[in-house]
Amino acid sequence: MLATLTEKAFDNSQWIYEIKWDGYRAIAEIKNKNINLYSRNGISFNKQFEPIVKSLEKLQIDNAVFDGEIVVLDKAGRSDFKLLQQHIRTKKGFVIYYIFDILFIDGFDLLDVELVSRRIILEELMNQYKEMLNDEITNIKLSGYIENNGSDFFKAASENDLEGIIAKKKDSIYEPGKRSKSWLKIKSKKRQEVIICGYTDPRGSRQKIGSLITGVYNNGELVFTGLVGGGLDEKEIDDLYLRLLPIKTENQPFEAVPKTNNKAHWVIPVLVAEVEFAEWTIENLMRHPVYLGLRNDKKAEDVFFEKPQNIITKNTDKNADFKNSTAENTGFKNEGAESMITTSPMTKVILTNPDKIFWPEEKYTKKDLFEYYKKIASFILPYIKDRLQSLNRCPDGILGECFYHKDIDHELPDWLETKKIYSESTNKYINYFVCRNLDSLLYMVNLGCIDIHPWSSRTAGLEKPDFAILDLDPLDVDFSSVIDVAIAAGKLFDEIKIKAFCKTTGSKGIHIYIPLNAQYTYEQSLDFIKIIALVLNSRLPGLTSLERSPDKRHKKVYLDCYQNRIAQTVAAPYCIRPVKGAFVSTPLYWEELQENLTPGNFNISNIFSRLDRIGDIWKGVLGPGIDIGKCIDKLKEILKESDQPK
Repeated sequence: MLATLTEKAFDNSQWIYEIKWDGYRAIAEIKNKNINLYSRNGISFNKQFEPIVKSLEKLQIDNAVFDGEIVVLDKAGRSDFKLLQQHIRTKKGFVIYYIFDILFIDGFDLLDVELVSRRIILEELMNQYKEMLNDEITNIKLSGYIENNGSDFFKAASENDLEGIIAKKKDSIYEPGKRSKSWLKIKSKKRQEVIICGYTDPRGSRQKIGSLITGVYNNGELVFTGLVGGGLDEKEIDDLYLRLLPIKTENQPFEAVPKTNNKAHWVIPVLVAEVEFAEWTIENLMRHPVYLGLRNDKKAEDVFFEKPQNIITKNTDKNADFKNSTAENTGFKNEGAESMITTSPMTKVILTNPDKIFWPEEKYTKKDLFEYYKKIASFILPYIKDRLQSLNRCPDGILGECFYHKDIDHELPDWLETKKIYSESTNKYINYFVCRNLDSLLYMVNLGCIDIHPWSSRTAGLEKPDFAILDLDPLDVDFSSVIDVAIAAGKLFDEIKIKAFCKTTGSKGIHIYIPLNAQYTYEQSLDFIKIIALVLNSRLPGLTSLERSPDKRHKKVYLDCYQNRIAQTVAAPYCIRPVKGAFVSTPLYWEELQENLTPGNFNISNIFSRLDRIGDIWKGVLGPGIDIGKCIDKLKEILKESDQPK
């Protein structure tokens, strides 16, 4: 099914709006678990995009047909057609298949089912494989959408340098091969598919090809659309030249011979290219065209002048309230690509006071916070699930009073859980909240929990933490000093063969986690981190401190070991912190510890574009644990060879 180009974005409660992905449209046909991935002109993609085929095979779906787009994302999380072309030539870059429709499932033909129902079926199917898609399969994703507010969505897409958006009528059926007015595309850039009809001799230092001679079909006649020389680098010229030589011909294909400054060489008009340009001239020529790449997925006979149509999309729903649309209230207006939108999972939690401002300067609301945790759930839940929680509640936002609420003294819905734990310090039982799933996470958020503070151990083994934590807590020093200490800690862990993991706290410091796999007690964990801190302090005495009292550690980074006691908690990875800017506690590669790193590098408005690029790099935290005994033996060897304290 094809979309019709239209001029303007619009608001309508009877339509949904999706990102216009900049890649290859692809159908994935699964028949008796055999995969056939192919383009809209029937060309097989199975070999070209084999990783996607293998991922679809892993899902073990018996029979289904999906519609989607194959893309490569840039560093900002935007799909980039040039990067996809580069991947085809060099296999560099990570290809992703974004699925946005389902046409058939297990004997049921869905072509005549309305779009919103097809989407529900697709989302339910993808949710069955949610854990696998998050942990094992990272190149198959569900393409999201928003409702109601296409105008703001298009504006955000344009500001984030996306190609545009797709509008789809909620009640539309799927019409294969038809360019329907129930699907509309609104482009933020002028793009045109063109047929390569020849090329000119090069000038200056350029070799083999000067410019491509291009055309499109108009009422059955091939017409000239201009010379395309921009965007051609040496590798692309070499590739194009090899493709053009076998199809050279003496016959020029146009009714009227186009004027060219250099000698023209003609080819059989079968290759299709994608071109970006500034505008159409009066003569229907592209002004300032730039070559983006070949469209092997499209037939030359299907390439025509694509001029936008003025299509009326009147909203007949008198009760539609665009001011409360998803696009306007997500708070993700400044980020790019998929991170701006999501198909929200269903939840039992009813959000209260959604419009309450939680970040006055940024204008982020409680609903923005709620939607963030719905979307980040698949990333954060592995680190907070099945753990007792210390609820840090800020019911009036970051400028209001925040307080810890550990003892749940009110009745909860029957789908939530608490666990009573005896506290020696208070000589009483504390009824801790237990996070089990998305619903319990969102219940905490609805109580005003901006950040999430889980125990290091799980309910099945409360005495044994999954990881040990070294908390680098600065006092009156720049964040660059924290980075220096973290780098030194990383080197020490390398020396004793420990694979440690670091993250920003989302505030002033850095957390370093060491996997234990619930093999040791909290006391053993604390003792081990104390030893690490002693060695680190001896290496950086002027920069670090072991003093717990703030009065005794001014201008230093405190090596806090005491987060490794039972019931002590730190902010979980991927949680937002109650600070100006809505910073996110973000897992890092060790190589990212550089002087340009700041806690504000990662926040509610950009974290998802990062996750789209690199996924969850912290899974090893919950993997095989270290052998503390062997690590201490290795540490003894290192200290023995140095003049450091034993």
